[in-house]
Amino acid sequence: MTLSTGVQLAPATTTSVRVLAVADSDSYLKWGASTLATLPDDATLDLVLLRSPILPSADQRAAAVAGTPFADADVPVLTPRALCAHLRATDPDVVLLSATGPIAELVVRLVERVGGSRRPALVGGLPGMSYPATLRALRFRAGQDAFVVHSLRERREFTAVAAQLGLDLPVVLAPLPFLAPSPPGAPVSSGAPVSSGAPVSSGAPVSSGTSVSSGASGATGASDASGPSGPSRSTDDGRTSPWLSRVVFAPQAKMPVTRAHREQILHALARLADDRPDVDVVVKVRGLAGEAQTHHEAFPFDVLLADLVAAGDIPAGAVRVATGPLADQFGPGSALVTVSSTAALESIAAGIPTLVLEDFGVNERMLNAVFLGSSCLGTLDDLASGRFGAPEPRWLADNYLHRTPSELPDAVRRLAAARRAGGLTPPRTRRTRGVVLGRVRRRLLRTFVRSQAPRPLLVVLGLPGRVRRSLASSRSRVAAR
Repeated sequence: MTLSTGVQLAPATTTSVRVLAVADSDSYLKWGASTLATLPDDATLDLVLLRSPILPSADQRAAAVAGTPFADADVPVLTPRALCAHLRATDPDVVLLSATGPIAELVVRLVERVGGSRRPALVGGLPGMSYPATLRALRFRAGQDAFVVHSLRERREFTAVAAQLGLDLPVVLAPLPFLAPSPPGAPVSSGAPVSSGAPVSSGAPVSSGTSVSSGASGATGASDASGPSGPSRSTDDGRTSPWLSRVVFAPQAKMPVTRAHREQILHALARLADDRPDVDVVVKVRGLAGEAQTHHEAFPFDVLLADLVAAGDIPAGAVRVATGPLADQFGPGSALVTVSSTAALESIAAGIPTLVLEDFGVNERMLNAVFLGSSCLGTLDDLASGRFGAPEPRWLADNYLHRTPSELPDAVRRLAAARRAGGLTPPRTRRTRGVVLGRVRRRLLRTFVRSQAPRPLLVVLGLPGRVRRSLASSRSRVAAR
């Protein structure tokens, strides 16, 4: 496996495959780097970021590529024009569109313009749970040669959506690349506590109005017949209350929507910390306030926690904030809670007890409908009491923890061979079937300008619309004086 990060590559051999991943945000960068790592050993891999208002910070980039072949690489950030030059210089066989819809749509056009009849094959996908399948997701990606999904359920759903659109888009099944792999023949995870004897890492603690705890209390507690993770006990409702040394809350940027609901979660975490002072209670954020994420977060949890501590509503040091890779928070006695984050899949795959909160609704709008039937749903009271569920094996097999071998490596080889033989369908052919979104030219121009803009303007463009409108209104008032 040969790696490149923005440098010109040597000519490809007749058998090796060049794959370039183009990412634009923290979650897509993580997915792109991890997906590249699953490709054949003889592949030449390249990873770049396209400039956008949601460009991840240096710390977010490091966390996104941790544990991948790009962990020590300086992933270059390119403008659209620089990406075109990079495409000409490296001549990839396959471009992995690891980017949000508008950026993916733009890259399809750039690849088509640069490559002409010998364009690279185009493969896209989404970086986590993609249920329910949406028309919008595939409309943005019209013109691609394959679309990657991560569960049997997703494959059924997206195949049906592609058929509804009249879109000839092969759907390729591959496991989520950043989930902990299970050894061959191992049973599907049942959510039992991990039994590794490795100490729990404290991650990257952040001071945001709270005192930082060591994170090591109880991590190497005495083992018994239950293994090093300690015993667990069943409750009347069938849930388990495992031995705990750390409870990690993984936020989702979009849900819950209101400040009040988010503060309820922090209060439940504080209740747990008060009842179990030996437990390290952590809010593991993807980015600190001010750092861009794939989705805008109106009320960042690090700011909310600092406000509650300052107001005396939560004791200082009861709950701490951490950044960095989520896996750094997992170890003996760890448990995870979330509202709808893909982090729940990472914890389940790692054998970590997992709780998905249902207090704010379980539906498509909340982005957590996929967990219906999982036996992982629970309440804030369950969280405060340290009660967690064990996922149903049938649910796991249909939702991301399947044993089906990845179809992506073979798909990449076939697409690379078709590209070299001149057998790829022109993207324009697929776009003329009525599957693209309206006002395409205006949207493409807007995306291009936002990606090509100078850095100061890019920061402004990354602000929420209401903030930009407020700034514009303030400038107008000043100019009128």
